[in-house]
Amino acid sequence: MEEIKYWGRERVRYLEEEKPQLLKELMTTKELIPHLIAIQEEVKKFIEMEKPKMMKSWGITEEHQSLMNNFQSSLKEIIYQEIIQR
Repeated sequence: MEEIKYWGRERVRYLEEEKPQLLKELMTTKELIPHLIAIQEEVKKFIEMEKPKMMKSWGITEEHQSLMNNFQSSLKEIIYQEIIQR
């Protein structure tokens, strides 16, 4: 069984705060863990697809550490909006 990691825990936190009824339904139907694993997989694929495109559009490489920090923060915010908070 796959471990629930950062993005899965963030999804639970969001559901607790914003969609408690959906959380209750997922728990009642025993679909919460599969849902969280699916969210984690979706985030992983999103990062694999979007990170190179975003880095190119920002004009940065891995060597630009300060820009990478800003980039990672922006990517994280997009993940919250596009995946975690829907």
